[in-house]
Amino acid sequence: MKSLYDCYNARCQSPEIVCAKNHKLNKGFDGTMPFKFLQRGKPLICEVCQNCEDFSQMDGGDVLPKDRGWVV
Repeated sequence: MKSLYDCYNARCQSPEIVCAKNHKLNKGFDGTMPFKFLQRGKPLICEVCQNCEDFSQMDGGDVLPKDRGWVV
């Protein structure tokens, strides 16, 4: 699954995560994802990313769950 951890277009604009290509990341929010999800190591998987033509895969493979987040 594609995750915001893997895409060069994901941008942190605290307190939100946004898409540099202006795609709406989550339907329940204002098109952004709360920054606290990144802090807590959530998967950051958005439906819109799965078939996105603008998805820009970072090199290095998936970020493992143990390497995500920094707030418990």
